[in-house]
Amino acid sequence: MKDHKEMTNAEYTPLAVEITVSNFERSLSFYQDKLGFEVARIYKDEQYTFASLFFNGSLLMIKQDDRVAKPKNPIIQIRFIFSNVEELNQYYEKIKKNGMKIYKPLERQYYGLYRFSVEDPDGYEIKFGAK
Repeated sequence: MKDHKEMTNAEYTPLAVEITVSNFERSLSFYQDKLGFEVARIYKDEQYTFASLFFNGSLLMIKQDDRVAKPKNPIIQIRFIFSNVEELNQYYEKIKKNGMKIYKPLERQYYGLYRFSVEDPDGYEIKFGAK
């Protein structure tokens, strides 16, 4: 595992999402192995474990911090956008073939976005969409 304290240049983005997870290793495996996110950096100390993950031009950070209460009923929904529906369809099929449980199937929304979602190990709804 990577163990860097300094942020990489790629991590300096205008907007990034950071979520608290209850089991760092389980969440890291979910995002990296099941959803295909790329690990940019991992940091660990006695109380805090952190990773920044890239996916399709977006940055998601996960952390497990013993000083912070574990997430109970998260209401956060996180959306990642593909540039076109064909890419989204290919990703959706890949997720299904890997045995991933689909929370909401791929559908066209009334406002024009095509999207589907999965639920992460802590109950966060992770949406994937395309125009």
